[in-house]
Amino acid sequence: MATVSTISNNNRSKLVLAICGFLSAGLYCYWLNQSTEYAQATLFDLWLVGFAGALISFGCWYYFHQSYKNTNVDLFNKEHLFCVLLFALLFRLIGFFVFPILEDDFYRFLWDGRLLVEEGSPYGIPPSSFFADANLSDKFSDILGSINHPDVSTIYGPVLQWLFAVAYLVAPGELWPLKVIILFADIGVIALLLFILKLRNAPFYHIILYAWSPLIIKEFIVSVHPDVIGVLLLLLGIILSFRGLAYWSAVVLALAVSAKIFAFIVVPLLLGFAVKRWLVFIAVCVLVSIPLGVKAAWVPDGLVVMATHWFFNAPLYSLLTLDIFMPLLSFNEIKVLLLSIFSCIWFYFFFIKSLNENSLTIRGDYLFLFFFLCLPAFNAWYLVWLLPFAVIWPTRWAWVASFSIFLSYASGINLAVANIDLYEQLPLFFVLQYLLIVLSMVLDIFRDKKKLL
Repeated sequence: MATVSTISNNNRSKLVLAICGFLSAGLYCYWLNQSTEYAQATLFDLWLVGFAGALISFGCWYYFHQSYKNTNVDLFNKEHLFCVLLFALLFRLIGFFVFPILEDDFYRFLWDGRLLVEEGSPYGIPPSSFFADANLSDKFSDILGSINHPDVSTIYGPVLQWLFAVAYLVAPGELWPLKVIILFADIGVIALLLFILKLRNAPFYHIILYAWSPLIIKEFIVSVHPDVIGVLLLLLGIILSFRGLAYWSAVVLALAVSAKIFAFIVVPLLLGFAVKRWLVFIAVCVLVSIPLGVKAAWVPDGLVVMATHWFFNAPLYSLLTLDIFMPLLSFNEIKVLLLSIFSCIWFYFFFIKSLNENSLTIRGDYLFLFFFLCLPAFNAWYLVWLLPFAVIWPTRWAWVASFSIFLSYASGINLAVANIDLYEQLPLFFVLQYLLIVLSMVLDIFRDKKKLL
């Protein structure tokens, strides 16, 4: 029979969840009101909901964490989990109807879907080559005119291209089919994270961090970035590997890499030196790209241009390109240096993994963090690759990064500031973004040996 104290704690927990959930839902309704068409929402709108929503979700998580930490009793029961998931679904349904905020990448997704269906492949064909096409419908003329960097062909992997094509076949030029795909993929990530938490016998309340994260809602559900497809497949591949389904794991991991090349960072840690698994992996990668052209799909012209010229929100590059270093290292030499450093870090992780066959011990949070820091471009949605791992191993720095990364949007394209390029960031917000992350890392290292929030 439940004690009075247990009933009281249970009711208090429900009240905390209800208050936090409805407050967050109100914030997303604000987005819904402020963003009904292109370029309507402002940087203030993004920050208001992003920062306040993060504060609410962290506060809710912290309530259960403190209860568990102080009593060693998990107050987060099935009723609480149902409540969290119900609110998470509500947030996503609201976000589904929000027009993408401070983003225009989705125009490229809509255009790529048309190219694949109508032209046979989107690779190697820059959108600008269709500027004089008189056969385009008014809808696709508007889409074409809204694509950023129209002289650069697509950078997205073959699995994503097939999904873009499916969305085109369902409703040409409409965003909602892509949103449906992204929504189900995101729900799938939540389900897989709950499964992993159960396998590791970890508290289920950690799912609040991901399920209620404003960054996840904004970048996936609102702005339709398709990285969640790769994240979903990567997590599934890890679980299949843990369950001993090695060849199925290789198939799914190949699909993950075919969605976004970032997933390959984890693949060798799972496949190891198993030649047959690698053959399955390579075969699937080739099969999904054959109709698009294997070389074009895996070394797209647009990706080469991006790797060569893109520079955005990269702290190490910004540091090494200061005047005191520039006489010593060219931009390309900085790339080689940082990628060499990351290679050494990666081999360290590979060595550690070789000592432990448990696939669920891969610290993808640190691995992806080091990788992104060594890239010349670090977009906000890249961070979502490491956040699922930060549900399994909650750390201050990862979840502080999940809201401080919103500061990266303080760039010329989103601000009416004179004498600043479109993708140039305001130094104050750039420094503050990473200062918050560094300070939270210091707390993780020196204040809490368990590295929990």
